[in-house]
Amino acid sequence: MMKGVFDMVSMVKSFNEFTPELQVFAGGKGGMLDKLFQGGYPVAEGFVILPSSFQDEKLNPEAWSRVQIHLHGIRKNDTEMLFAVRSSALSEDSAQASFAGEFETVLNIKTDQDVLEAMPEFLNLVISLAFT
Repeated sequence: MMKGVFDMVSMVKSFNEFTPELQVFAGGKGGMLDKLFQGGYPVAEGFVILPSSFQDEKLNPEAWSRVQIHLHGIRKNDTEMLFAVRSSALSEDSAQASFAGEFETVLNIKTDQDVLEAMPEFLNLVISLAFT
């Protein structure tokens, strides 16, 4: 593992902060959205919560603080901004496997608390798929 990949600063990365070294940890959707955003395609501003942010099936407090910083930064131009929380997996939709329709997206999320509450649902989905 590369030095610094899983430090506190790297737990949550905006699309414009991603490096090629971090793309492998972003999951299928996160990695593709990042590439499109950095390529200048019309992708909404966003960020990826990396797997190292979760401990004992919960988002750790330091990562949650970073999530809130990103949410507030995005809201600075539009206080009524609605968010989508998308699940993803590290090996999602690769040449070896396809998980089409297996992961979820929760739309029209307004508050920080709603964002936080959407994440455990996704974490449980990924865990249940890993053991079936």
